Amino acid sequence: MNDKSHAVTPTNATPHKPKLEHTTDIASFVVSGNWGKLQCHADTGMVLEYDRSNSDSVCASDGYHDIARIDIPTFRKQWGYPDVSEIDILLVGFWTKDGKYEPPIDATPRAETITKM
Repeated sequence: MNDKSHAVTPTNATPHKPKLEHTTDIASFVVSGNWGKLQCHADTGMVLEYDRSNSDSVCASDGYHDIARIDIPTFRKQWGYPDVSEIDILLVGFWTKDGKYEPPIDATPRAETITKM
């Protein structure tokens, strides 16, 4: 019997795709405000993680826990593709987990709140 008859060759091998297990493996950006920081997927705007550790409120009901997705198209229409590491929450629109849309405020005077990397 030929031992090579069952060998896997590059032509019949199934490519291995590693599973993304950490948000650091995904292109993302941070939206921040007085109630914490949201790490969001760069393409979809989906909230990947909510960090409330820098919140200025002790009330548990205050916060961004109900934000599901950031409105990337509207942000890019207004601000383009800035080279930033963090964006002020007041500059973005978003959808809540129950589907309600909250538009960005008129944030022209607050444009300096886009933090450079």
